[in-house]
Amino acid sequence: MSYYLSKLLKNIKSPKKWLISIVMYFYRWFTGYWTDQFFGFINAFGRKSSALPPVQNPLLLDSALSLAAKIRKKQVSSVSVVKAYIHRIEQVNPILNAVVDQRNAEALEEASYIDELIASGEKTEKELEKQMPLLGVPLTVKEAICVSGLLFTTGVVRRRGIRATEDADVIQLLRKAGAIPIAVTNTSEQCFWMETYNNLYGRTNNPYNLKRTAGGSSGGEGALLASAGSVIGVGNDIGGSIRMPSFFNGVFGHKPSRGIVPNRGHFPPTEQVLQQYIGTGPMCRYATDLKAMLKVMSGPNVNLLQLDKKVSINNLKIFYMEDDGDGNFTLPVAPGVKNAMRKVISHFRKICDVPPQRVQIKGLKHGFKVWAHVVSAKVSNVATVESRVFGDDCNVSIWKEFLFSFFGWSDYTFPVVATVLVEKYLAPKDKSAAEPFIRIQRQLEKDFQNLLQDDCIFIMPTMPEPAAYHYANYLRAQNCGYVAIFNVLGLPATNCPVGLDDNGLPVGVQVIGGLRNDHLNLAVAREIEREFGGWICPGPIVG
Repeated sequence: MSYYLSKLLKNIKSPKKWLISIVMYFYRWFTGYWTDQFFGFINAFGRKSSALPPVQNPLLLDSALSLAAKIRKKQVSSVSVVKAYIHRIEQVNPILNAVVDQRNAEALEEASYIDELIASGEKTEKELEKQMPLLGVPLTVKEAICVSGLLFTTGVVRRRGIRATEDADVIQLLRKAGAIPIAVTNTSEQCFWMETYNNLYGRTNNPYNLKRTAGGSSGGEGALLASAGSVIGVGNDIGGSIRMPSFFNGVFGHKPSRGIVPNRGHFPPTEQVLQQYIGTGPMCRYATDLKAMLKVMSGPNVNLLQLDKKVSINNLKIFYMEDDGDGNFTLPVAPGVKNAMRKVISHFRKICDVPPQRVQIKGLKHGFKVWAHVVSAKVSNVATVESRVFGDDCNVSIWKEFLFSFFGWSDYTFPVVATVLVEKYLAPKDKSAAEPFIRIQRQLEKDFQNLLQDDCIFIMPTMPEPAAYHYANYLRAQNCGYVAIFNVLGLPATNCPVGLDDNGLPVGVQVIGGLRNDHLNLAVAREIEREFGGWICPGPIVG
């Protein structure tokens, strides 16, 4: 409340700013404080929070690189690792609802083959490391990305039972590197929303508090990773769908530079005009695995990056903002998130030769509107949101579905139908309406190009607040501007966990590098993990 009052007092001398401040005061109070109170009350009548089963198998606490090394050295078998994760999924999934399909028998068969290959001595340990750096390591994948034989619906009721007939390009690359897909994870319907729920598989819960969101649209992946049900995963991100759930679930998530990782094999299919905005990327519990995954997932484009280039953290120039520049519709940064930011900046102030510099990039406060207008302008040239959501079903009554979805009676979720209505009736019909925001986008591109040289990093919050109560984000879509803006800018962006807040919810920061300087992001992520501990298990660890 004190934040809102300070804004009112600050603008008291300007009648126009005073009026705007009053409107924003009530808007933020309604979408922030009041919404938390209301949905906290609603969720109080839902399922009680329960602690996850303890992590008992030490294999579940190893990084993917550590597991691969142990498997190559015959210290553990791939079969034992895969079995450990299958068992962990059986333990946590009834609580989280994160996994929608598995391939246990096939995965164990592939693990057995890998163990036999290693035992044969056909390849040396060094050859295996070079050719298959993830050999024998289990992998989970967002269900919007096809894994041959597994469900491939993206939570769409009319796609019930549809299975992938082939692997997406990125899954082919990871298989070639020795990874073993074991499951696909829940997503929001058609990847449209910032909370993972749909009317096909239901809602995914946050492992740190079951009454809270796991985020979206890669929320199933984020929740499973955080609960030690997976060690490495694959998500995709056109408006923050990797970084947002990574933030809410306290794991690492990286959206690569534009045009690096192949995006073929997704549903909904990504139109060519949007390929520059979507990023398929790694999600994992340990920062040390980000580089290995990105090297594999980049395929032939890996040479466009400098992932093996040595980074001297001390020589980096750090720029930062503690919020988005006070966007009118985004919520103020929560104390726990601000504290995480300040701890990270304080650390780099101690170790960097040049002290971190606070900057003010004005266009960031328009992040959500820039993203929405730029992406909508591109999509409108290909298809409407209505046609993408309802497909060939011409008999759908939008207003009926809107009413029914509000009560959970529709095949479509409320955010999806609401998006259709906004586009159909409220969105500007004249494409020129997007021009002011395209100009802001271009200015932001110039600002970051000037700011982020080859030894520079920009840090800001990933989101302004930790995981909200389920459904509270109905009124907080604008908060996505914190992450979505970097999709339209094409820059590499990484969520890094920095502990828990006073409510036991994960908080963290977003690390941004210059175009194709992903290696700087990953180096900073490793440093943040080293200093602040990275992932924190939401349940007990035994032994």
